[in-house]
Amino acid sequence: MSDYDIRGRGIEQVFALNPIPDDCIDAANRAGPMFDRHFPGWQLYSRIIRGDRLFDRQLAAWAISMGRMYSRAKKVNGRHVVRVTARKNPWIAQASVDALEFVIQGEFSRPSAPTADKLGIDNELYSRFRIALAAMIAIGFQGYSAILHWEYTRNRIAVYRNGQNSC
Repeated sequence: MSDYDIRGRGIEQVFALNPIPDDCIDAANRAGPMFDRHFPGWQLYSRIIRGDRLFDRQLAAWAISMGRMYSRAKKVNGRHVVRVTARKNPWIAQASVDALEFVIQGEFSRPSAPTADKLGIDNELYSRFRIALAAMIAIGFQGYSAILHWEYTRNRIAVYRNGQNSC
């Protein structure tokens, strides 16, 4: 089920308009500070909803840094997600980009086995890592999207109540 604005359009449809309405810009400006300053909420949202490729390099760099941080994390049992000796390889960057690609496009462009073999890493580890990272990125997107839609709806209701509705 999708969220709808006051006029009955899907909120994502409103954010996909070109140019972006002032209400959407205001909502994005209000939503951004609610997240860590390193989280590229608007860039990720814009890339997924609007198809805006402007931020692709920035998003890839962010996803790679997320992957590196996740690789250093410890599980509840105290073990590292990725062994210390396996962290220096370029597979983490590739798995991170794959995870971002999955969130943006809804699917992996290639199976994990050939990429893992090419990078010299165990396929099971590579596959689990990129799936877990894709889930984290997707949850971040959903959280940002929820706050953004809340800010937009709150603003639209205030405008509607004050009789400034242009509909």
